[in-house]
Amino acid sequence: MQQEAQLQEQLREKQRLDGEEEEMLMDKDKEPTAMSQPRTSKSQGRERIGLFRAGLKYPSAHLNLLGWVGSRFRTMGQTWIGSLSTPLLLSLPGFNSVADLKPFKTMWRVKVSIVRLWKQYSAAGGLTIEMVLIDSNGDKIHASVKKELVNKFDHQLEQGKTLTFTNFSLNHSVGSYRTTNHLYKISLLATTHVRSCEALPVGLNGFTPVNFQEVLDGSLNPDFLIDVIGHVVEVSHVEMISVNGKETQKISLELCDLADVRLPMVLWGNFVSDVTNAIQLRGEGRVILVLRFGKIKVWKEDRSVSNAYNVSDVQLNPNMAKVEAFRAMLPADELQLAIVESKPLTVASGVSVKDDFFIHTPRKTIAEMIECCQVEKCIVMCTISAIETDMGIASRSQSIQSPNSR
Repeated sequence: MQQEAQLQEQLREKQRLDGEEEEMLMDKDKEPTAMSQPRTSKSQGRERIGLFRAGLKYPSAHLNLLGWVGSRFRTMGQTWIGSLSTPLLLSLPGFNSVADLKPFKTMWRVKVSIVRLWKQYSAAGGLTIEMVLIDSNGDKIHASVKKELVNKFDHQLEQGKTLTFTNFSLNHSVGSYRTTNHLYKISLLATTHVRSCEALPVGLNGFTPVNFQEVLDGSLNPDFLIDVIGHVVEVSHVEMISVNGKETQKISLELCDLADVRLPMVLWGNFVSDVTNAIQLRGEGRVILVLRFGKIKVWKEDRSVSNAYNVSDVQLNPNMAKVEAFRAMLPADELQLAIVESKPLTVASGVSVKDDFFIHTPRKTIAEMIECCQVEKCIVMCTISAIETDMGIASRSQSIQSPNSR
């Protein structure tokens, strides 16, 4: 580890050189097209000498050069980029597992598949790219691309694609819309390298449906998004609801699992049309609904699930092995799909809107509110540490309870 750290430090030091050494190290009679010619032991020897003359002392096994193209050259199992005098390590042999990722360094290298990708906009972070990645072990982690780097990486990132990511940072994963149970999340850097590679196994999609009873009895933490699979047995008429001044479609469903446990679900936006179309075209078949990255909603003592805006994905009767297995295990006596009236969103009689808000609206810390990437209501308990006035900063300490909406 110490030798590797020294090696990295030497690489960073040499990278800051102005590159003038390269011209001195290259043979004057070397043709520009030499990089497309077969490599000889003599030419490889000159490159090894060039590396040593540049002051880079690597183990002999790392100097078995296979050739170089432009500003890129390779050693056995490693790829370097830059000039011969100031190379920069592009990738290390082998891959790290997602489960091992920790924030004490940035030189990580993972091979992962993008199981979910979306773009989101917030006033604080601007337009960002959000992803859920999975490795060959089935471990998942959230990854983000900041607004300054969206144009750099946008063309390389695609849902369902398998890629290698090298050199990125890790931060603690917090907030109420966490897509994985990993303690950390990836942030791509300007120096992050993304490369295409052979795909991971097709069935490795990270779909892990939860138990309905665990949702209903409060066993699951609502801060984490969940996967759900169920048989649609009840559906309401489509409603138009005003959300932040915009008319949005809403539909209420009831799903049934293999143990005949019923789970209420509410879907918003474009997913409503997908559900109604699937129901109209179902014929005599059953409608199996798959919700990826759904949000557990808590209203008083009742729990249900809903889509979390552009994070979630809803599919009806998708071509998945787990769906076929679920369908095969359903009882033979098929339940008839019931069309019902939607449940009202109004507050129960006898309780004022104000009291209901302060009793049932979830509390959040300032850190959780900053990390929040969705529009929702919450209450933040905080203390005013200072107030800025025309006369300067007036120190003041006062506990308050104030509703906040993001």
